[in-house]
Amino acid sequence: MLAVLGCGMRNLFPCIISLCLIILFLGCAKKQPKIYEKKVDFLCSECKIKEGEGGDKAEKSYIEELPEKSQDLQNYRKNPVIFEYEALKDSLNVRTYEEMFDKAFIFYSQGNIEIAARIFDVLANNSPNEEYREISLFNLAMSLERLGKDDEAEKIYSELLKSSNYDIRSDSLLRLSRIKISRGEKFEVDINSFLDEKRKMFAYALSFFQKTENIINSLIKREIDFANLENHYKIQDQDLSSVKAEVKKIQNEIKSINQRKISDEAKTIVSISEANLSFIFAILEKNYPIDAIRRKVKYILEAQKKYMDVVRNGEPWWITAAVFKLGETYRYLFEDLAISPPPHELKDEEEIEVYRQELLKELEKALKYASQIYEKNINFAERVKLKTFWVKRSSEELEKVKSYIEKIKEITGSSQIQ
Repeated sequence: MLAVLGCGMRNLFPCIISLCLIILFLGCAKKQPKIYEKKVDFLCSECKIKEGEGGDKAEKSYIEELPEKSQDLQNYRKNPVIFEYEALKDSLNVRTYEEMFDKAFIFYSQGNIEIAARIFDVLANNSPNEEYREISLFNLAMSLERLGKDDEAEKIYSELLKSSNYDIRSDSLLRLSRIKISRGEKFEVDINSFLDEKRKMFAYALSFFQKTENIINSLIKREIDFANLENHYKIQDQDLSSVKAEVKKIQNEIKSINQRKISDEAKTIVSISEANLSFIFAILEKNYPIDAIRRKVKYILEAQKKYMDVVRNGEPWWITAAVFKLGETYRYLFEDLAISPPPHELKDEEEIEVYRQELLKELEKALKYASQIYEKNINFAERVKLKTFWVKRSSEELEKVKSYIEKIKEITGSSQIQ
């Protein structure tokens, strides 16, 4: 029986472990995000925060001097709070609306997002004209995104879709699309509504990510019932012809867009979409015979390498997405192999049980890697003061992975991995 195990899983799974990219991840998690551009731009690059640096040291003293907040951020539509506006001007040592606006950007770039959000909120309530109001609201929404308040940011972006300013309207649509797509919501964007090529290509890139995410979620969304693994064995293979046709179409579309000039963030989105395609190819491979497993391993390693490319070069928001996806490949590997039927060569129930326990012990290593990756994602987000949907999902999946590990220990009676 162990001979069967040796020629099958023991030769392949260590290959995955030895070639895994967790060490690269641990090193690249220290990479700093790009400087936030001090203008309203659809890329809206997140700020760069270097450890030990905080910009103008004099700015730190302003935070302690700010008066208590007199209104909730959700009340930005209400009448201007003149007293708070004047109080902020005094605390920030500024004389004009424009100077206060500049201070908000400084706080944002230093990672003081809550302070920046509060100032943008007050600026929106006291703007001298509609254009300034909309710009302040847009930047308030960006700040709320970074604080993990996507629902509040979504409301503001939705309101700004009515703006007569093309830049504000278009950028709000792209930011709103990113929020909804990351949640897995169906959200169609009329790409022809964008008049410039830059935003149009960005919208195309988002559509690739949405399509690949939808395919992945449709293929691997499941929970494992360890007490009834045989029920998983009996699940009939679904018809994958339509999935393969969709994947081929996306591949051709990505190939076409890669030949055009696109923004850095759009390139990042295309890269993570290409990683998703490699992940999909791995999912589509069966776990038997041995050649199929080799192809599955090959595609998983390809996907992990591409996710790591995003970690090295992407925006912080997309870094958290790529790291989450990296962890997902290990979690998938566990779930997929754990519910696979035992090798055909094994007929005796006792042999099958021994095989199952040995397999779970090996697969626990994949869960350990997934756990480490999710924890790194959470820590990275805390370090750059960024709360995204992907960080939230990392926390949720971390708990799920921990429950799997405990269940494996319960089944195998093991207290640690040898």
